Amino acid sequence: MSRDGYNAMSDYGPNDGIALLSDMIVPGGVTILAPLSDHFYKNDKQIDKKTIALFHLVMKHAKRT
Repeated sequence: MSRDGYNAMSDYGPNDGIALLSDMIVPGGVTILAPLSDHFYKNDKQIDKKTIALFHLVMKHAKRT
């Protein structure tokens, strides 16, 4: 499904099949990369640990603001 969108948008730049990557960057925001992962993380055996780590990072940042 997203492969069709990706192919249709590929002439306009890097994308995830739904939107251009350049449109997903929020000025002043933090970008978290997950190299070699797909959107569903179905092959990531450590997704639970990564999710908990991300939650802690977000909560730590929220306390500062």
